Amino acid sequence: MTDSYEPLHGANGASDVNVKGSSAIKDGVLSVTAPGARVQLPNITCREITIIARKNNTGTIYVGSETVSASSFAAELDKKDAITLPVSNASMLWIDASVAGEGISYVAL
Repeated sequence: MTDSYEPLHGANGASDVNVKGSSAIKDGVLSVTAPGARVQLPNITCREITIIARKNNTGTIYVGSETVSASSFAAELDKKDAITLPVSNASMLWIDASVAGEGISYVAL
């Protein structure tokens, strides 16, 4: 079986297509004050975001939706672990931490 694909064309049949989202890199750092006190990422329009658990963390960072917790998460990160997610806005994601004061750095494009 062979996969086949249709050519991708922009407006008026142009062969180039602009990707929606930011063309500027934005970055930052977030911390969770206490386990269970989840934190929403900032309102940043982007194509994707990379979330990196800080190197000094001793516990686990949980990444997910507004209901993220130690028992309900999309990704579980130990120190220096990272995940890249294709999202249209960083604010779609939330973090929680198993240890107070620990957190992430992020890079959005």
